[in-house]
Amino acid sequence: MKGTFFTLSMLIACGGGAVADTPAAVDPAKVAAGLKTADAADGTEDKVVHKCAGCALNMDGSADHTISHNGYTLHMCSTMCKAHFEKDLATNLSKLAE
Repeated sequence: MKGTFFTLSMLIACGGGAVADTPAAVDPAKVAAGLKTADAADGTEDKVVHKCAGCALNMDGSADHTISHNGYTLHMCSTMCKAHFEKDLATNLSKLAE
């Protein structure tokens, strides 16, 4: 009995009993609005986002680092930006509308 209590206490104290946070669902309308906003940023609505949406440097993206989503093509400035942006694509796309 003491062993079970000790093991349970250690699991809870070390976070073993904690439930992992799950990301909140992203509103598809916000994702669509983010894509539309990013697309219009270059003055042409052609479903191609030419500025890197992954960093705050306002750099031109490259066709070598593209992400396709819902009929849009996003040009990222680097492999690193692309990988970071894709980790949580829906959230990052929804933030583009802000």
